[in-house]
Amino acid sequence: MKKTILITGARGFLGRSLIEGMDKTRYEIYALDFFPEEDEDSSHIADYFSRDICRSFQLPRDFDAVIHLAAFNRTNIDSDYDYEQFHRVNVAGTENVVQSCNFRQFIFFSSANIYDKRGLPIDEHSPIKPHSFYERSKYEGEMVCQELIPPEKLVILRPVNITGIKQSMNAIVPFFFRQGMAQQTLEVFVPQNRRIQLLSAHDLVRALDMILSQSGLAGIFNLAGSDNISVKELGEKVVALCRSQSKVICTNSDMEDFSPITADKAKKYFLWQAEDNISAILEDYLRYLISIS
Repeated sequence: MKKTILITGARGFLGRSLIEGMDKTRYEIYALDFFPEEDEDSSHIADYFSRDICRSFQLPRDFDAVIHLAAFNRTNIDSDYDYEQFHRVNVAGTENVVQSCNFRQFIFFSSANIYDKRGLPIDEHSPIKPHSFYERSKYEGEMVCQELIPPEKLVILRPVNITGIKQSMNAIVPFFFRQGMAQQTLEVFVPQNRRIQLLSAHDLVRALDMILSQSGLAGIFNLAGSDNISVKELGEKVVALCRSQSKVICTNSDMEDFSPITADKAKKYFLWQAEDNISAILEDYLRYLISIS
């Protein structure tokens, strides 16, 4: 019998990636988002629920698992928003989703950016120190889940930057490719030595499949690949792949410590580790761009 899965934030990049990537012979997928109706091919889903998670609501059925992706994410422009906007969706909205139906497992998407960056490797027991409104609201969303959901039913995921095809052009990988293919300058505003880790949408789908396949799995898990790259080097790799003449310019002379996110716990408890390294992620995105050009 298929497992029934509810995916919130189904119209976003991650939601679409999961709906397209999950095995339909094993999962009966239900989608939920703010928009009035699903305008994509509905053959991938059993039903679509149009709900504003900022308001209390009830769903007409129960689920084997809820994958809660819906979130307000404006990590780079917090100055344009007050915290209440983040809290309304990421904290109060999470509470509304939890109380909207019965489920056997609840998977909450948090962020690896909630950790305190001290220049040391980070595991799930590392200190928490959110900086942005988004990070703070994600951590408070975790606490809502821990308060309302029995621990044996709750999985909290803290992934690094997730990227893949069809991602918003504001995200770093699509943005760099857009600039490179247009022969425009790639301007790096973050500290010049900032290093990042990337996780492919493909590896995210694999992780969720492994989690859903393992009975009784619960806890907090980081999701990250083993490699990392400076933002400047990322820009240079994109320029080389595009065979572009674009220049990569760093406009921020600040320096910062790098704290790599480790995912050893995920490997130990559900045998997951990322397959796609950063080079593979970039090459896959370039192939996608070529296929639609």
